[in-house]
Amino acid sequence: MFRGPLGELIPEEYTGKDRISEMVAGAPYLVTVGDRTTEKMIGYGFSPDVQIVDGLERRQSRAIPSGSAGTIRCANPPAQITDEAVSAIVQAYSEDRPVRILVSGEEDLLLVPALVHAPEGSVLMYGQPGEGLVVVKADATAKDRARKLLGLLERDDETVAV
Repeated sequence: MFRGPLGELIPEEYTGKDRISEMVAGAPYLVTVGDRTTEKMIGYGFSPDVQIVDGLERRQSRAIPSGSAGTIRCANPPAQITDEAVSAIVQAYSEDRPVRILVSGEEDLLLVPALVHAPEGSVLMYGQPGEGLVVVKADATAKDRARKLLGLLERDDETVAV
């Protein structure tokens, strides 16, 4: 259920600055999930409003993307979504932009609550390893799908486990 993209998959060779500019035009928020995706958008000259990173790429340590942004820290173990991470996402949408959520653990699944809480019309992006960039528009359909995915996850006291 989490293997397939939640939005439009754009093959790596078609993710240029002009294409991205068209996709984010008029969006109230640009949200990036993942270090490489965040770094790519910054490299194209965008400053994502909410950047969710963990200093890892394919579970290997890497440098946090450059760029200035306010920082919110949270813990989120692999294959989980913690209440702390969800609170950080909610807080990020009310902070001065840009804001970076620095995750201790893993940020992969945080796209789901980021989509649930995103203002309508926002654009969220994350990488699909070996395939390209996934772009998700926060419309009623996508937000409803994200809520349903959250509802399918096993709940612990302070985490949602996959």
